[in-house]
Amino acid sequence: MKPFFALTALGVLAATALSATDLSNTNSPDKSQYNLFNPTPSNLLRPINSDQFDNVLDAHTLDAGHVQIDASLVNYYYYSIRYYVPGLSYRVAEDEYSWTPRFRVGLLNNLDFEVNPTYSIRSDNVAGAYGAPYTPDAFNSTAHSSGFGDIGLGPKINLWGNDEGVTALAIHPYLSIPPRRGVLLGGADIAFGWQMPRGFYLKLDSEFYVTDNARHTLYGGFYNSVSLHKTLCSKAEVYWYLDSTVTSDPLSSWYGYTGFGAIYKISPDLELYGGIGFGLNSGAYDYNPRFGVIYRF
Repeated sequence: MKPFFALTALGVLAATALSATDLSNTNSPDKSQYNLFNPTPSNLLRPINSDQFDNVLDAHTLDAGHVQIDASLVNYYYYSIRYYVPGLSYRVAEDEYSWTPRFRVGLLNNLDFEVNPTYSIRSDNVAGAYGAPYTPDAFNSTAHSSGFGDIGLGPKINLWGNDEGVTALAIHPYLSIPPRRGVLLGGADIAFGWQMPRGFYLKLDSEFYVTDNARHTLYGGFYNSVSLHKTLCSKAEVYWYLDSTVTSDPLSSWYGYTGFGAIYKISPDLELYGGIGFGLNSGAYDYNPRFGVIYRF
């Protein structure tokens, strides 16, 4: 875990140094004096940013002294795959309702901190038949489980473009607690944002992470994602995203996802979003409808 804490410490030092200098535009307001105990005034707040709806980290941080809650009210995953072996055909299906809210607090003008608890309800079904291809000797088994998972936490540090400029860059080291087998242990993201002409906004996110696969083996993963947003009017925007994950685990070497959705801005501090994702290979989920709310205060 030492690399995580070293990276976090370096990030905090970088954020403190950069908070005194606006690298993107010398005419932008000086917000370096604002912190957790001296909140940024409402007239200087940046637009809400989130990665809850597209799973692509945004390069902008939450303004100092404010709190933001990103909550999925509906986040349903369905996964199925059919296997064929000599004399046997069976299908494995999984339903999962996932609740993964993100609680963010702004510490400095270019530094925030995130806490991400997880809770899920799952049903696993295995159904099949013996013979070539089927006989009355069918079998069907279903198992149910639910409970809280691990908690993800870590800072996000904006390196440039937080308040002004066409591009923005941020880093986000994180840790999953408590560390145990079969779960994500930690990693780090690099996020890039580009404000394009005609109301388009491009987000890029590259992430390296380490997971314990419950077989006494650690493996690494490399996640890359992109999303493209288009502003329709002052209240609404639409988005499309594409995710790809490559891992060193031979049992699950690649996953791919794509999806689309829309965001509606009720107020500068409250947004609703809805969308759906689709898996691109047999190891990915089949589909994932989402609906949720983003609130800042």
